[in-house]
This record gives sequence, C-alpha cells and structure tokens, in this order.
Amino acid sequence: MKLPVRSLILALGMICLEGCAHGAKQAAPAPAQPSKLQGQSERFTGRVVLVTAGYRLKLTESEELVRLTRAKKRSELATEEINLKKYYEKTLAFRGRREGEWIWGAEVLGQWLRPGEQRGSNLTAPDVGPRQ
Repeated sequence: MKLPVRSLILALGMICLEGCAHGAKQAAPAPAQPSKLQGQSERFTGRVVLVTAGYRLKLTESEELVRLTRAKKRSELATEEINLKKYYEKTLAFRGRREGEWIWGAEVLGQWLRPGEQRGSNLTAPDVGPRQ
C-alpha cells in the first residue's frame, strides 16, 4: 500500500512542477525596443550655442538643436553626453547617428576656425546650472 501512495504523490508532484514551468514560459513578456541603438553613421556640422537647457549644437543645415553623446545604448545617452562647453561659439565637424534630439556614437572630427581665432578650448564660456 505504501508503494502506490508514494507513486501517486510523486506523479502529482511532477504534474504540478510541469504545469508551473509551462505557465512561466507562456507568461514571458515580449522584448521591448532593443537597448542597443542602430543606424547609419553620418557627418554633421554645427555651431555650439548656449540655451537655457545647457550647451547644444545648432546644426548648420537645419538650425535644429541637438545633443552629442558617445553612448551606444539608449539607457546611457545622458550619462555619456559630450560636454560642449569647451567648444562654445566654435563650429564643429563630427560624425554620429541621429535619434531624435541626440547624435549618438558621436565623434568630434575637428573644428573650423575663423581668421585670427585661437585653437583649442574656449575658456571664457559661461557656466550653466546643473547639466540636463
């Protein structure tokens, strides 16, 4: 009599475990947007300006304001943002991929200088509040 009871309990236990595992497979949520950004790299040109939100790049061809970041994941856009203060009032050439107000995977290629303008950082750029 002990053997059939043990077999019955063991069989019920296996059925319960199989049911739990099967339910967990069905309840898995579909993956959302991939966190890794994708796109074709482009070349951009723009001038660094100061707005209330901080330093932004004003694109030459469209007059839009964008932010530059080295990040390649959506979750890191703001943390990997390139500080544009040192390029204030300079015209930059850079490469990256566009996503909304961000140019991600950005790489500054160089800066254009006006006649008589000094190379390097603009140390007279005004300070702004906490970075946005």
